[in-house]
Amino acid sequence: MTENIIEIDHLNFSFNKYKKVLDDLSLHIPKGSIYGFLGQNGAGKSTTMRLITGLINQQNSSNIKLFGAPIESQIPYVFQKIGSIIETPTLYLHLSCLQNMEIIAQIKQADKTQIQDILKLVELDNVQNMKTKQFSLGMKQRLSIGMALLGNPELLILDEPVNGLDPQGIIDVRLLLKKINKEKGTTILISSHLLAEIEKTCTHVGIIHQGKVQFEGKLEDLKNNAQSQTIRIKTDKVEHHIAKLNAIDIAYTAFSDSELELNVISEASIPEVLKKIVLADIPVYSLIKTGGLEDWFMNLTQKDNG
Repeated sequence: MTENIIEIDHLNFSFNKYKKVLDDLSLHIPKGSIYGFLGQNGAGKSTTMRLITGLINQQNSSNIKLFGAPIESQIPYVFQKIGSIIETPTLYLHLSCLQNMEIIAQIKQADKTQIQDILKLVELDNVQNMKTKQFSLGMKQRLSIGMALLGNPELLILDEPVNGLDPQGIIDVRLLLKKINKEKGTTILISSHLLAEIEKTCTHVGIIHQGKVQFEGKLEDLKNNAQSQTIRIKTDKVEHHIAKLNAIDIAYTAFSDSELELNVISEASIPEVLKKIVLADIPVYSLIKTGGLEDWFMNLTQKDNG
């Protein structure tokens, strides 16, 4: 049985009596995973992370376990095992990259001899003497992750780590997180509202909407839930091609006089379906793909939980 680094069971939380921020929330983050905590802005992701890291006092602290034990029984020592960036990273902009690392190492009472290895890992060793005010946003984020890695934490918690980054910065952070997970064995919890990024980065996913968990499981389970897709093709008169469609055994619906909706098993099966259509001498003037993971996720996180 897989060991869970974080276990949250039936957690409720509110800042006032009028509205719950978290509603019977349960999460299970396996050891060694990259866990994507996915939801729209305001869904409750940051509040959950603040509770896990002790930045908000819990109303019922027994609901959260870290490393197999209730969090309140381990404070403050448990935080030596955790590195975190919640919301905007804080840096001393007038100091160099190396000086920032040294200050955080001193605060965390971490071994300073690991600084150079970490700077190499986050690919900032060649600019370690540059003042951080000269850094791009992506470089600042990688430095912040490096600071969070001081002390060799078993768990890394990152709140929206690619928020605001340009495409190259997003790729750099994604590759870095995968590298940290693979080389150090660090369990990583990432919150995000970006489905595509979670899909490219994570091994496990939890989806939250209006404080409630809508899905939790492995990434492949999430994809299986949303596997069915539809493609809509524009052709000439649909009525001219009914016999051909029946002959090649493709499930279809006549969307209009000149449009067909075809059911496909998965995105990977679309080229084969189109090949059959073309070989059956059915012209294809345009194609629109609907359904799949993105549409499923949008429907899941836009529904009214009432």
